Amino acid sequence: MSKTKILGEEIVLRKHPINLCEEDQELFSHEFSKNIPSIFMQEVLGAVMTPEGVFLRWGKVSESLTKYSKVKYPNFSLSKDYLRFIKKNYWDRRRINVNKKALWITDRVSHNYFHWLFDVLPRLWLFHSTIANAQDYTLLLPKAYEKLSFVKHSLNAFDISETTYLSDEATYGINSLLIIEHTAPTGNYRPNIIQEVRQKLLAKLGNQGHFQQERIYISRSKASRRKILNEEALIKVLDAYQFSTVHFEDLSFQEQISITRRAKYLVSNHGAGLSNMLFMQPGSCIFELRQEDDSRNNCYFSLASANDLNYYYQNCPPDKSKVVNSHSDVYVDISKFKNSLNRMLTDS
Repeated sequence: MSKTKILGEEIVLRKHPINLCEEDQELFSHEFSKNIPSIFMQEVLGAVMTPEGVFLRWGKVSESLTKYSKVKYPNFSLSKDYLRFIKKNYWDRRRINVNKKALWITDRVSHNYFHWLFDVLPRLWLFHSTIANAQDYTLLLPKAYEKLSFVKHSLNAFDISETTYLSDEATYGINSLLIIEHTAPTGNYRPNIIQEVRQKLLAKLGNQGHFQQERIYISRSKASRRKILNEEALIKVLDAYQFSTVHFEDLSFQEQISITRRAKYLVSNHGAGLSNMLFMQPGSCIFELRQEDDSRNNCYFSLASANDLNYYYQNCPPDKSKVVNSHSDVYVDISKFKNSLNRMLTDS
């Protein structure tokens, strides 16, 4: 196995939230300057892997390789659970050989819209910009990804020569496998790479659709979690300011791009829909409705900075009638929201 550094460390300085309050400094201050570690790629000869991204050598899990896929598996090599795991994933599956050079850039959460856009596509862009003979490789993806329309259309934007979807019923022997590490820890970004990904997608998909509204509210009312419990009152305020309410789960990837590339203001609570700020024009505004006291989930604040957007926020109390976690539904203080919304619209 050979490992090569592609890019060195990078210090990213981020724009502060426009409406940052002194009492909220601790929610954001650790994100204002971030050290992004070096990126390596690794070539593995004679790899054996499952479609989930478990790498096997001599009938055992290769922990050093499987870590890239973030797959959970039994830790104890002599335990019955481990032996059952090896039997199911190695001995009982048929073997399919991949004779072409192959690329692996996904992990166990890459099917998620946010993680696909910001963990996978930056690695794909880096692959194309680093490997001279990129057309000689096949991209390996789990079979389930074949049904994800945003995967299909975004791959078209990158002119992938070949994709191999891995069957759940097989293990794969690969003569030469290239693994590229994340370009940044999840929820962090190298702004120059994010802009390259943005341009790739807009160049191929950005001219479809004719949605012209500049003020957009992304509703999560159809989601299973992170809803706004008093959304009806919130939408009344947004309607008064000529915001259009959209449900991105009802729209195609191209339609989502079309809507957000023309939007000047985007409002939503924390969720994958905010990923579409990637397609907004620099200088546009984001308003995130966040769960109060959350200093961990800053991926959209960081993304707004990487995309040169103005970031506004409001802290929202969670629904305490249930167990509170990062997926909790929230309440929005409507009076406070109206004041903050007025400020955003007036500032710009």
